[in-house]
Amino acid sequence: HSPAAHIRRVPVPLLVTYGSDEPSEFLRQSDEFLADWTRAGNRGTFLPQMGRNHFTAITDLAVPESALCQAIFDVMGHAPRPTSRARLSAVPSVAHLTAARTG
Repeated sequence: HSPAAHIRRVPVPLLVTYGSDEPSEFLRQSDEFLADWTRAGNRGTFLPQMGRNHFTAITDLAVPESALCQAIFDVMGHAPRPTSRARLSAVPSVAHLTAARTG
């Protein structure tokens, strides 16, 4: 049951990203889905991520200046807000929150 079988025209753009360390079948499926998406009249963009795989492809979501975040901002039509390292360091970490709950 391929998601490509359910593509319809929508006003929302799509970002397809793929890690270069993925198996070639994942790249083929990503390319095919994006081709089907655009063939249906939708807007879509492809972002290859060099040196990434299925598990590490999302790590740059924590870095607003990364190519991944920039591509997401572009698809959304947003300019990213400047980040402050001090503001980011004030955000509690998962380990900190877990320790606070169990401590």
